[in-house]
Amino acid sequence: MSRRFTTCWILGTAIGLIALANPVHAQPADEGSPVTLQPPTEAPAPAPDAPPPAYDEEAAPTPDAAAQPNTAFPSPGQPADVDTVLPPESETFNPFKVPEGLTMDAPHLLGILGYGGHPCASSDCFPFTADQCLELAIQCIGAGLYQDAIALADHGLTLKDYQVLYYVRGVAELAAGDCDASVESAHALYSATPSTHLPYVIERLAGPTSGRFRIALDAIGERLR
Repeated sequence: MSRRFTTCWILGTAIGLIALANPVHAQPADEGSPVTLQPPTEAPAPAPDAPPPAYDEEAAPTPDAAAQPNTAFPSPGQPADVDTVLPPESETFNPFKVPEGLTMDAPHLLGILGYGGHPCASSDCFPFTADQCLELAIQCIGAGLYQDAIALADHGLTLKDYQVLYYVRGVAELAAGDCDASVESAHALYSATPSTHLPYVIERLAGPTSGRFRIALDAIGERLR
């Protein structure tokens, strides 16, 4: 009896171990129908990773030009804008050009103004820069050469748009009796580039004519405020 019991116990243990090693799943069935045991199904193997698509340069999106940073330098091969690098007529500027509108030739005028000993006074090679024209125009007003002062101031204004040149021209025009032109110079003075030399020039030209021009300037300035 004990041998038979031992044999049954061994067989039951073996069946239990086999069931643990290979579990089965019970499929739900209708009530009253026998339960069918099916072996477990293996999970499908994962599909291998697909290789990334090849880069197509033609199909790649082109960058938006509006989104690109704007640089101050031209792209390689792109011609630079000359006007942004050099001012107009900078290569053809001639500082020895004689101002137009003088009542006499330049050497004669320079001699009257005391430039007789100047190395360039006897030729056409005097540098008529904006600063030189300013100084010569002031001296012309002192010598009563108002038309020459106007011509020199006009020439200087083609080089530099300075308030002080408009002041000298306005005083010379007023001294020559051209009141309308003097008013135009006074209006232009307020929109010109400020000059630190203006107080010095006003002092040098101190007199009745310069005083009347300053009164006109103040009246115009009050209107502009």
